[in-house]
Amino acid sequence: MSPTPAVPSPPRLTKWKRATKKALEKHHLIEGNIPIGTDCDVCKQSFEFFGVNGVRCSRCEKKVHTKCISALCDKPCLPRHKNLLYRKKFRNQELLSTDPGIDSPDISRSIAHHPPVHSHDGEENLTPVIAFVNPKSGGQAGPKLLKNLIRLLEGHQVFNIVEDQGPYKGLKAFKGVKNLRVIVCGGDGTVGWVMSAIDQLQFDPFPPVGIIPLGTGNDLAQSLGWGTGYNGEDLSPILDAVEDALIVNLDRWNVAIAEVDKDVERKVMNNYMSIGVDAGIALEFHNLRESSPGLFTSQTINKFWYAHYGLMSMFGDSNELADLLDIEVDDKKLTLPMGLGGIMILNLQSYSGGVNLWGIDPTGLYKTPGIDDGLLEVVGISGGFHMGTIQVKLSEAIRLGQGFNLKIKMKKILPIQVDGEPWSQNPCDMQVSFRNQARMLFKNEEHTMSNFRSTITNNKDEFADVDRERRFLKSENETLKKEVRRLRRELRSYGEERTQLLKRLEHLEKMTGITTHSASETSKEFSGVLGSRNVMPATSDGSDVSDEALEKEIEAAMEEVNLD
Repeated sequence: MSPTPAVPSPPRLTKWKRATKKALEKHHLIEGNIPIGTDCDVCKQSFEFFGVNGVRCSRCEKKVHTKCISALCDKPCLPRHKNLLYRKKFRNQELLSTDPGIDSPDISRSIAHHPPVHSHDGEENLTPVIAFVNPKSGGQAGPKLLKNLIRLLEGHQVFNIVEDQGPYKGLKAFKGVKNLRVIVCGGDGTVGWVMSAIDQLQFDPFPPVGIIPLGTGNDLAQSLGWGTGYNGEDLSPILDAVEDALIVNLDRWNVAIAEVDKDVERKVMNNYMSIGVDAGIALEFHNLRESSPGLFTSQTINKFWYAHYGLMSMFGDSNELADLLDIEVDDKKLTLPMGLGGIMILNLQSYSGGVNLWGIDPTGLYKTPGIDDGLLEVVGISGGFHMGTIQVKLSEAIRLGQGFNLKIKMKKILPIQVDGEPWSQNPCDMQVSFRNQARMLFKNEEHTMSNFRSTITNNKDEFADVDRERRFLKSENETLKKEVRRLRRELRSYGEERTQLLKRLEHLEKMTGITTHSASETSKEFSGVLGSRNVMPATSDGSDVSDEALEKEIEAAMEEVNLD
């Protein structure tokens, strides 16, 4: 017999790798501030008072009593968001050493030598993310958010978009990573900046983009279900939502601006654009923020300044746009009503912080708007006061048209804004045309319910039949239960009467000295007595029944209603 080949021993970890593995599995403990009523992850008993009693791990977010720390540290720290982490060597590592934008000498070593954090057999369930944070957005929320994201993810996955002078460094480093997702922490302008960079770097496929809103309006974030603004909430549920979010398409549009004796200027629109009074408000807000950034320290204060300029516009004069510009939608010229002070071209149904300018069309002349329908909606307002009444739902905007190709001819200098970027525009010809579709992360708790409701609607006939059958069986069940309760009452009365008669019979036997009857004779005499007293229970149709028939009827009824 040939000798059995020796099984090769597994490769031994080097001392450096063992130290690295141990460091990655170590808990990062923070003392105190455990909410009252929280269960300890070791002993499962709740915290009874607030204070320094207990610790929590900042990575895996486990919370334990002080006495349970040793038991927690015996187990490795598994990050809560392990599917979002990326510790594998970059395919295009040369970008890390040659790109002058990377000023950290340790970033390439950190990325190249970290072992994979994932223990899965495949990568189909992994969704690594990179986050871009604009610290200038949201007042003081940006820097704190940047710090917390580095704590929950990895330092090489989080980028300061201001210090890096754009998102290009992070996007280049992660280009080609499978199932990559992007988180943008900023306003709608920051989101557009990142998506334009993805376009320029020619990502294929387009990585889906999620949003942690830090801007003033945050209309794109609201349209995708990410809320009106981030105010320091716990980031872990948000990262969970990023991992579980649906991927949807968002139409994007080219805006070409042609002035006399100038090159054509090109912009990209994701949300909307406006001309006139509303763009004028955005321009004044923008100029003040650029000249005095210290006046804008939070989202609340930003919205106050925006409301301030909005109120001022209510009492000012607005341009008569019907005389100052022409608009064609799909080669059909629109008839602009007199008194029009502002025109909005919408790709979203959220404008200026959540206002639905298009609303519900009662005429049925237009298609229902959507972010992926390949159409734009054109609406108008008379001025700032009209816009204010729309925001409080006292009026509606003027629906002007819907289409996929717009041409605008401006005859005078007018304020204009595209996705929150305002400027004063000289007379020009503009064209808005379809560009492409971006993939976005959609977080909305109502999405599942809407799908459920649509399924019920599509199968409403079958559902109605099932519901009718269910109600019929329920009614039958109630009837049988009532019958069983009636029979039980009669049986109880019958049993009591029988007991009393047997006792009376025994007493008479003792008194008269008559010999005790046999069981069969007693039963016959007892039945005769009962018959003479008319106490035999009756059925539902009024006929008398025997003991045996009554018992069988009750057993049959109890089996039908599943009673013991």
